[in-house]
Amino acid sequence: MDTSYTIAPLTDEQEKELSRILANCPPGPLQACYGRAAKGYDYEMKSWPWFYREMIAGRKKHDMRDKRKRSYKVGDRVLLREWDPRSGSYSGEQCVFEITYITSNDSPCALSSGGLDRNMAILSMSPVMETMQ
Repeated sequence: MDTSYTIAPLTDEQEKELSRILANCPPGPLQACYGRAAKGYDYEMKSWPWFYREMIAGRKKHDMRDKRKRSYKVGDRVLLREWDPRSGSYSGEQCVFEITYITSNDSPCALSSGGLDRNMAILSMSPVMETMQ
């Protein structure tokens, strides 16, 4: 399995949003979502670096998960923790995301009932933007 990945540079819009987020957070290395979790979450999940960084950058806004393990609902908060399967350890980076939409066989859209395993759900997620303490 090739575990190499390339992170594309942020767009101007993403840079502005990141600046807005960081402006509302206390000083420190990697403010806001970048290293400290927001208060309160419903679930904690591992996220491989090449997926986690795309979520943080705002390019990846969904995550596929096994729905048998948890009863996901829109509005739930998820703590994504960057986990490197190569080293078998957490990097220390983490961010809280809110589930904004769920696609599954329970609430199919277009071809999801035929193309999506009945045990899986696609969670649309957005980072929680609140000041960290």
